[in-house]
Amino acid sequence: MNIKYVFFDCWDTVIKYHENEPNGDMKAIHPYLVEKDKVSPDDLSNMLKEIEKKYYSQNEWEVPCTSLLALLIELNGLHLTISYEEAEKIMVRKFLVPEPMPQINLMLDYLNKKGIKHSILSNTTISEELTKEFVDRLLPNNSFEFLVASSRVATKKPQPLFFKLGAAKAGVKCEECLYIGDTFSSDVFGSSSANMNPAWLNWKNKQPNPNYRVRDFIEVENYEELINILEGKVL
Repeated sequence: MNIKYVFFDCWDTVIKYHENEPNGDMKAIHPYLVEKDKVSPDDLSNMLKEIEKKYYSQNEWEVPCTSLLALLIELNGLHLTISYEEAEKIMVRKFLVPEPMPQINLMLDYLNKKGIKHSILSNTTISEELTKEFVDRLLPNNSFEFLVASSRVATKKPQPLFFKLGAAKAGVKCEECLYIGDTFSSDVFGSSSANMNPAWLNWKNKQPNPNYRVRDFIEVENYEELINILEGKVL
């Protein structure tokens, strides 16, 4: 295995988050509704969860958060005093409380010492701009070459097209890449389907999804364990 490039998933791999309060997403933008008294933030948030449940049942194409927000608002005959893009920024910045993943700086330092370039390829409905904003704020000294969010490029994991896009931007072959992610179906199966070398950061101690068969992959609970394996195996 000759690894020339490393790709990371973003959420729960580079950074993770918790929600600041129940239904905080709609509470953040409710003041910007023209018809504030027509529907409560809690009702809007529950409606959005139902829309997202149906949306996430498919795993081929991505749409941005702003499109889901437009569907929710206009389906209920509501109007915002701000753009959907501005509403997304307010909602995400107030609703999500992000933090770096444990040992991520250790992993990035290791790759820098080895001279191995790295980037982020991630599924998210959140805009690429906001996703990068979180990463750069939490990891100000990061050396990611670029970040690709599925919300910008339409395709998403586990579709091989998404991983091939990343390799093309990096100027490398898929088989020369290591892909690190926390989700078996999207990250391990997806990257393997594109002929990348998967590393499953299984810090949640989950079992492999039996519906997705992958011949060979690395499985670790943390980055220190991954570094030890890479030192003896591939780099």
